[in-house]
Amino acid sequence: WLEASGRGANLHAILPLPVPLRNMPLHWDDGGRVCQVLMGPKVYDYFVRPGADFDSWGCGNLGGFLAWHVPYSLNLSAMQSAASRLIGVHKFQAFTSDHGLENNWTRRIINVSVELVQGQARRGQDATELLRIRICGESFLYRMVRFIAFSLILVGRGVQPVSWIDHLLDMRGRFRNKSRRLSPAPSQGLRLVHMQLQDDIDMEHLHKLLTSNCERGIQQS
Repeated sequence: WLEASGRGANLHAILPLPVPLRNMPLHWDDGGRVCQVLMGPKVYDYFVRPGADFDSWGCGNLGGFLAWHVPYSLNLSAMQSAASRLIGVHKFQAFTSDHGLENNWTRRIINVSVELVQGQARRGQDATELLRIRICGESFLYRMVRFIAFSLILVGRGVQPVSWIDHLLDMRGRFRNKSRRLSPAPSQGLRLVHMQLQDDIDMEHLHKLLTSNCERGIQQS
């Protein structure tokens, strides 16, 4: 993976691990600490097909969908205004699913753009007008991009005002009223566009984290 990312030389800088890796359960995530050492910014795209004649929410990924088909028009300027409020360092607790691995919800969003582009909404079909939500940030939370996309689409539909984004960022806990709780947008429209490693990886720190994860895996196996 380091080689594929253009950082092959650093493979040799990682000290040998004191335990064998073969057939051993590794806890690579470990609350995200290993990824935070390795990863720099990522760029995700989320594609939406507004004005479709059906909602592809429940269609899964077997129908060749490359965008979320939504049967209503979207207010582009309102979505752009809402997206700008996400830029910066915020607590994104409202924009993730609970999965027991995360207790720090502070993340940095570098840029969010919402624009109309030409692209395929479904495999085998001609290109059509799509709405693209592009998000550049660091160390994304679980399903964070899909939650952001869903919230921006609610604003675009007029279900929520632009200022609702500020309310979500100010939240200190999850929604107590399930009828108002955010959902992640379907995975159909999600694309990982770009990822890069940190410019100055602390190899000694990385070695300690990997060693700790390996030892934990042995103890739990």
